[in-house]
Amino acid sequence: MSVSLESLPDEPPRDELPLRPVHVVGDRYRTFAENDRVTTSGAVAKVLTTTGPPLSDQVLLVPGQGVTEEDWHTLAAAPTQRTVRFGAAPASALDGSEVLKLRSENVLLAGLRETGPVTYTAELVVHADSEMVQDHTAERQHLPGMLLMEASCQMIIAVTGRFLASRGVSDAYYTVMHHFEIDFRRFVFPLPAQLRLTVDEMGDLTGGPDRIPFAVTIDVVQGGFDCARARWRYRAFRPAAVFAAEAERAREAVAACAVVRTVLPRAPGAVS
Repeated sequence: MSVSLESLPDEPPRDELPLRPVHVVGDRYRTFAENDRVTTSGAVAKVLTTTGPPLSDQVLLVPGQGVTEEDWHTLAAAPTQRTVRFGAAPASALDGSEVLKLRSENVLLAGLRETGPVTYTAELVVHADSEMVQDHTAERQHLPGMLLMEASCQMIIAVTGRFLASRGVSDAYYTVMHHFEIDFRRFVFPLPAQLRLTVDEMGDLTGGPDRIPFAVTIDVVQGGFDCARARWRYRAFRPAAVFAAEAERAREAVAACAVVRTVLPRAPGAVS
């Protein structure tokens, strides 16, 4: 634990001291927790259950990535003889249905809200069991770039659903991506971060069309720094329209691959 939660020597009166934030991250981010003012949830749990001098009530524990709302409430409710201040619990992740995820731990967004006529903001939330973290061999300090790409994808899916519904388009549209690019500018660490989406272009919503084109820009922001910028072009399709197109393309792909196989040299015993 890199930041001592113990009382500081020679403190001025407590009512004159500002609170010292200490970020609490998931145990997986133990390398990052070697930084000043960062610790892990496991370290906090150990301190709270260990007999010792009172903790400084000028320390405010603040949740980072890898710590869920349930984790936070469990820590705050743990029996202890030590007094410590807990900041607000992390926001709950969106329902998986809003971002096309079956497992809640793979949802990367929370607190989605509209901030203007064509602007939306959400909190980045990374569960300790997210597949984007668990199935990644690098265990350094920053979050994987692929995780930010996935978060931006989830952002357009969630925003498009709410955006259309708020404008009276009642049918559930299916998002199909056509173009994606991203600029990475700074590392993103397991601390609070936000995604900000701006709708740059959109098609006519009147008459409930089969497809609506969109172009959006998504900025990933942490601590006031612009860390990444993603640009997407996609279309929102009526499910019947996109599934019909998908089925036709599937038949074309099967036929095309069958033709290719017939002209390739056959290995002994191969079936064309």
